[in-house]
This record gives sequence, structure tokens and C-alpha cells, in this order.
Amino acid sequence: RKMKKSFAKTLSFLSTFAATLSFTQIAPNALRFRGNAIESHLKPNEEFSIDSLKLFEKPAQNDKISDKISPVFKIGSLSLLSILLTANEASAKGGEYGIWEGRSFALLHPIIMGSMFAVSGYAAILGLKWRELRTMGKAINLVKEKGPMLSSGQRAKIPFSDEISSINRQISIMDPNNPKVKALKNDLALLTTNKSVEEEYNSLVDRRKTLTKQNVRERHYEMGSILLALGVFAAIEGPVNTYIRAGKLFPGPHLYVGAGIVVLWALAAALVQDMQRGNEYARYAHIGINFGILGLFAWQVNTGLQITEKVLQFTKFP
Repeated sequence: RKMKKSFAKTLSFLSTFAATLSFTQIAPNALRFRGNAIESHLKPNEEFSIDSLKLFEKPAQNDKISDKISPVFKIGSLSLLSILLTANEASAKGGEYGIWEGRSFALLHPIIMGSMFAVSGYAAILGLKWRELRTMGKAINLVKEKGPMLSSGQRAKIPFSDEISSINRQISIMDPNNPKVKALKNDLALLTTNKSVEEEYNSLVDRRKTLTKQNVRERHYEMGSILLALGVFAAIEGPVNTYIRAGKLFPGPHLYVGAGIVVLWALAAALVQDMQRGNEYARYAHIGINFGILGLFAWQVNTGLQITEKVLQFTKFP
């Protein structure tokens, strides 16, 4: 019997390793759009549009789903199955549920939720950067309007160096006594004293180039998708695992706040369509909801660590 237990534990360890390896191979590709999802970056003033995504592109006729399944994925699936079939000694409630009531599955919830807390913060940063990039065109246009009005009746164009060169050429071919020369010199003085406007403009343009290279829109969408999928899974897995181990749930702040976070995730995701249509109220609501989630998540850490301590106290591997 001891040999059987040792063999089961060894097989479970190797199976877990193989399953983890398969996930690391699959996850990066499984969470990306099919093919090149984004045809091109947005223009400065262009709103996000679902038309810019190739979400509904039909696969080629010779593409077969079976051909796309990685051998590593097959190994991982079989490995996970072998874990469930061979590991028959957990030990929270007596072992009747096997590995489902052991420490491995009990720790799945805090591990995923801890990761989701970090993902939430990262997704928030990406979302704010995407908002900054989306509104950058308006900000640049506002800076352009700060340019001084010249004697010609037109506003100076950035870069001011081109305007200065043009004015100097005009002065060079004019009679010094020409009254226009004085006006042109005044223009030069205005352009010189408004150099800060040009610097602000250049700073915004450089910032826009940086954000465009970072693909913040696509990455924000991907982080949101991961957060919603894994977060909802872990939020359900946690109470189910608790019930399997203890035979009952423990209603309290951690459970109630966790349920509230799941509801807020759904509300935030439901606003995406209106956001794509340019609804500013939906955008502000989306931002407010997600920062509310971050605050609730941070509050959950303390109670979550207390529950994890109890799990470690009353369970053992696998």
C-alpha cells in the first residue's frame, strides 16, 4: 500500500509538471486574436471601432481544428486526467472526494486571485494609457491653437522654425524702411517668446508615438479578457472547493465582497459596446467601476490571507 501511495504521488507530481508546461505553451497563443487582429494603429482622432478588428474572419477551408491542437496540449490533458484518477488521498474531510478536497485545489483560488489582483492593476494602467492615446489628437490640436497670431492674420504653424525662416527671407528682400519690416520683426519676437508652445507640442507628439508602439489598446483588451475569464472561474471554484472540504460555506465579508466583484466585472464588460460607439458616460462608468474593483480587491487581501492560513493548517497535499 505504501508503494502504491508513493507511486501515485510521484505520478501526480510529474503529471502536474506536464500540465503546467502545456499551459505555458498554449496560453500565450490561445489568448490572442486569430491572425493579425489589428489591421493598423488608429489615427490621432480616430475612435475605437469594432470594424478595425478581424474578429469574424473565416478560416481557410484547409484549416483543421485537429491540426491546430498542440501535442503538448494533448499531453497536458492526459496528465490532468491522470492526476484526478490516481491521487486518491487528500485529507481535509476524510478523503472521500479525493484530490478535490486536498491542498492543491484549495490553493488554486488564492493563487489565481492573487494573480488577478496584479492583472487588475496592470489592466488599469493600460486602460489609462489607451484613453490618453485615444484623446491625444484633441490635446495636440488644442496646443496648436496656442500658437501666436501673426501680422498676416494667420496663426503660426508648428514647427516655428519654419515660420521664422520664412519671415527672415521676407525681411532680407525688403527695404529696411518698409513698414512691413517692423510687423515681421514683431512676428519674430512673438515666435521666440512662444517657444514653450512648440516644446509642448513636440512632447505630445513623442508621447503619442511611444504609446502607439506599446499597443496599449490590444494589451488592455487581452488583460481584460484574462481577468474576466480566470476571475469568474476562480470566484466560483473557491466556494465550491470550500463546500467540498468543509461540507458548508462560511458567509462573511470575503464571500460577499467577492460576489460583488464578480458582478462589477460583468457590468464593466457590458459597457464595452457603448464605449466602442463613443459613449463618454459608458467610458467614465467603466473606469469608475474598475477602480472600485481594485479597491475591493485590495481590501480582500487581508481576509484572503487569513483564509489561506486556515487552508494550510487543515489540509495537506495533494
